[in-house]
Order: sequence, then structure tokens, then C-alpha cells
Amino acid sequence: MTPRRSITPPALNLPLLAGMTKNRGLLPTSCPHPESAAQILTSPAGRGNAHALRLFHLSHRERSASKARRVRACLPTIRPHPESHTLSCRLHDGIRSCPSDQTPSCDGVTRMAGFSLIELAIVLVILGLLVGGIMSGQSLIRAAELRSITADYNRYVSATQTFRDKYFALPGDMPNATAFWGAATTCPGNETQPSTNTTTCNGDGDGGIEDTGFNPNSNEVFRFWQHLANAGLIEGTYTGVRATSANAWATQVGLNTPLSKLPNSGWFVNFWGISAGDLSAFAADYGNAFHFGAQSNGTFPATANLKPEELWNIDSKMDDGRPATGKVIAYGRSVCTNSTSVTDIAANYNLSSSSLRCTIMFARAF
Repeated sequence: MTPRRSITPPALNLPLLAGMTKNRGLLPTSCPHPESAAQILTSPAGRGNAHALRLFHLSHRERSASKARRVRACLPTIRPHPESHTLSCRLHDGIRSCPSDQTPSCDGVTRMAGFSLIELAIVLVILGLLVGGIMSGQSLIRAAELRSITADYNRYVSATQTFRDKYFALPGDMPNATAFWGAATTCPGNETQPSTNTTTCNGDGDGGIEDTGFNPNSNEVFRFWQHLANAGLIEGTYTGVRATSANAWATQVGLNTPLSKLPNSGWFVNFWGISAGDLSAFAADYGNAFHFGAQSNGTFPATANLKPEELWNIDSKMDDGRPATGKVIAYGRSVCTNSTSVTDIAANYNLSSSSLRCTIMFARAF
């Protein structure tokens, strides 16, 4: 009897199989291309290794199916973008490309872009700084406007004194003004006869800046500003006459009197003399006085444009800080101060009020 020979299976190419089965179920990183693997298995070294060939085909099919599953998982359904109805992610050369504002993950969940808490906090801080800057800017603007009142007053007093030194008369009250700047067509003139150049009218030379209510032949309260401008002592040009027929004090700031830096506010000058006082004015000797306030219809600038605290601040810096005494006197007595009568010289400013209640009388200015 012929002895049976033991049949030894062909040796498996273990390095090759290790490469093929590495990371089973995933895309291998070291697996040879299928065609290259087939060439190896059919080479003299691998010919007849049927078991290895079956393992290769099985592994190749599983890898292909796994790759398809991963591609489908990485292409989730994306919610419609406002600007497109068919946005989706695409896999190109192994790289996923998605819309900039949508970030899908392989679990099928769409992640929308948003702000972090830190970013929101930074935005809130910036907004706070902007609001604070605006409020601070408004306060600085108001402070500058209030300082301009004192500066304007000093400028007009200085201009008046310079005019008197040069022409030996007060502006407006000057009896020979037409000798310097020519005579207006009609004197003293009215709202229908404004001066459009330096031609003007004479004053009566009595030392008081009067309106036509005191002297029908004089329009000195408005010629005052025209004479100062004609002499080059203040800026601007002024009509020298009242703005309307309402009364002798009809003022239009910027037209027949100077405009202030405060909105819709300006200056007026008049000889008040000794006043008995009323609801708005204290009883006092005003003499030739400057009045500062906001535009009023048909009269001098008497509309309140200052808070009591603001006028108190000006009064404290320029005078005695008391509304009824000194050179700075509050106008708007019944609401700007706590006075009980026109002679209440012990009155104080109504500092608890934050409303615009005051205008200013600069008594005996020159």
C-alpha cells in the first residue's frame, strides 16, 4: 500500500492579507489598488492561492459598501437656505464642501452659524461705550453753549465801550451816525424799510437805547446792532428795524439782533431804567440792559431757554449767585426762582426744576 502523503496548503501571503484586512470596514490607507492586488495573487508567488483570492474579493466588497455608507452619511438633508432651494453638501476628492452658514456633520444634524457669548458681550460693551459717548458729547456741547453766553456778553460790552471811545456816543443813540454811513431812505424806519447796506438813522443822543415806544423818532434798539456792525466791532449785518408790526420790540434773532450759539436764541438791548417789576421781572434798576433769551413771536427774546441751575451757574461765576440782585438778574421770576414778590431780594434759584424756565437780564451793562 502506497503511503498517503500529507498535503500542505500553499503558504498564505501574510503581509498581503494583513494589508488587505487592515482597518476592516473602513477605507484602508495601505491597501494596494485592486488591479495591483489581482496581479500579485496571480503571480507565480501567489498563483493557486484561492483562499487568499477569496479573502481579497470579500474584503474589497466590504470596503466598497462601507465607503458608500460613509458618503451617504456625510450628505445629510439640509434645510433650505433663504437664497436657495437646493443647497447641499458635496464630497469632492474626499473633501466635504458646504454652504458657509451651514455646517453639517456626519450624524445628519445641520449646525447653523451663530454668535458666542463672548462675541455678544463685546457687542454690548461697544454699544454701551457709544451711548455713553453720545451722552457725554451732548453734555459737552451744552456746556460750550452756556460758556458762549458769557463770552458774547463780554464781547458786546467791550464793543460798546470801544464804539463810545471812538465816536463819543453809544451805538444806536449816536446823533450823527448818518455823517459816517449815509442816511437810510426813511428814518427811523420800520419792518417794510430794512437797511440792506450801511445806510442808517441817527439816535437822539440822550444816553438811553430806546425803542419807538419811548421815542417815535428813534429805533435805537435795532440801530444799536447796525452801528456796531458798521464800525466793524461785531460780525454780521443787521436791518436796523423791527421784524414785524406787532410792537416796537419785534425781534428776529439773526436778522435784526445777533444770534447765539444756543438754538433759536439771541440778544436784545434796551433802556429799562428803574422797573417796578412784574410776574417775570424783579423790581430793580436795569439801566441800559442786555437781555438774552430764545426767540419770541412779536416781542424781544423772552422765551425761556435756560434751566434754573444753568442760570445759577452763570450768575455765580459772573456775579453774586442771587437772582434778584447784582448785574445778572433772572427774568422769569415766578418760575425761575422761589421769590414771593417782586422785591424779594432774598430769593434763590429754583434748583429743583430741570425745565427751561429762565432768561437773563444783564443790568446796567454799559
